[in-house]
Amino acid sequence: MQEIMDFRCRPPFGNFLRDWIFCLEDMPGNPGLKTKFSRMGMELPPSLLKRSMQEFFRENEACGIVHSVVPLRVLPGLDNDDLAALLQAWPGRFTGFAGIQPFESGMRSCLETIRRFVVHGPCSGVYMEPGLDPHPWQADDEALFPLYQACQDADIPVCLLFGGVFHRRNAPDYDLYSPRRIEHVARRFPGLRLALSHACWPWTAHACAVAMNWENVWLSPDGFMIDHPGSQDYVTAANYRLQDKILFGSLYPSVPLGYAVEKYRSLLREEVQHKIFFQNMKNFLKL
Repeated sequence: MQEIMDFRCRPPFGNFLRDWIFCLEDMPGNPGLKTKFSRMGMELPPSLLKRSMQEFFRENEACGIVHSVVPLRVLPGLDNDDLAALLQAWPGRFTGFAGIQPFESGMRSCLETIRRFVVHGPCSGVYMEPGLDPHPWQADDEALFPLYQACQDADIPVCLLFGGVFHRRNAPDYDLYSPRRIEHVARRFPGLRLALSHACWPWTAHACAVAMNWENVWLSPDGFMIDHPGSQDYVTAANYRLQDKILFGSLYPSVPLGYAVEKYRSLLREEVQHKIFFQNMKNFLKL
């Protein structure tokens, strides 16, 4: 069986279960997993129903996933210490991206978090969510440049949740996820490795153009490559011009692991599957 590396996964471990993405039932303004899965024709896997790491590993093994990147979403009751605990519990099985909120905690605190959890800690990258933080922010805001500079200088990869649904009633305009903002950052910091989870959706074609033009930009469309408006742009890019720049991400728990793998297999030419499922992530992470 082909070995697979998963670029976006949140395991059902400890305080990770506090994340709203694990809610099965609907909440005000946000459908739960039961509704999402029903709309997409998916079945809830045992790992979600039982909230079980044992079942989670079984499901990974069944579809060939051998390694997972875990981005930390900063929430009340969930922080980078929880991510460190996961990495310590299963050494070598996960790669952690430490979560920061630059406009909530401030630049000094963010740089200290990077030093503690990445430079001198167990994590391998930095993760931010400009559209989901309490106060949304623009990725090309010059106030962030010291952070980007620090990551470039230390060769630390950065992953942005950049695209998708805002999951909030007071949602900002989709200009927040415009790929041109990534162009500004990539141009200013050409040595900074940037990965975009959700791949700027719904700006699909523009996102692909940015990744073609800038060597330091990778795309991880994850669930938005499967049965979403505009997903064919990602499929075409992954099969041809961007076969070296697309990273497979399951989007678990929002998508079952096996379902994600089988859908990607059905969309990808056989000759590019090893790159999308494995080699591209090794290259991005410099493993």
